[in-house]
Amino acid sequence: MKMLSFFLVLTLFPQIVSALTLEQMQRAALENRALVKRFETEIEKGAENIRIARGEYYPSVDILYNTFAIDEATETERRENSIFSGRVSWNIFAGFKDKYSIQSAKALKEVDMLRLSSIEQDIQLFVALRYLAVFFQQSRQEVAEDTFKTLEGLYLDSKNR
Repeated sequence: MKMLSFFLVLTLFPQIVSALTLEQMQRAALENRALVKRFETEIEKGAENIRIARGEYYPSVDILYNTFAIDEATETERRENSIFSGRVSWNIFAGFKDKYSIQSAKALKEVDMLRLSSIEQDIQLFVALRYLAVFFQQSRQEVAEDTFKTLEGLYLDSKNR
């Protein structure tokens, strides 16, 4: 009974049994790997590191506001004082360090991209080799069936003689 219901499900819903192409299998294998996702996040971190390295190259702007309160006011000082100040600073001698830190961040991002590409290619190769192994086994089965039919025909011919 279970086999009959399984057969009915397969015949009524043929899209369930649809075959996958090699590209679809490779894409599915890449989407389901945590290692690939980890390297994708490393590439995103690399882009953020480049942005941070560029940020150190630009001048910094600081704006401050301080408020002071005095317990007892005197004639020369008010009870509350406030100071508003701003500062712009730029270290012109640190430009070489910043230049090379940007180049280093770019190189590290490129290394991560190449590692990700290598891992993706390895996974795709593994899927393709498994696909070829299945195809090879199917081909061997077909050859064995053809050989069996040929030998069976020869056997029947010799038996009839």
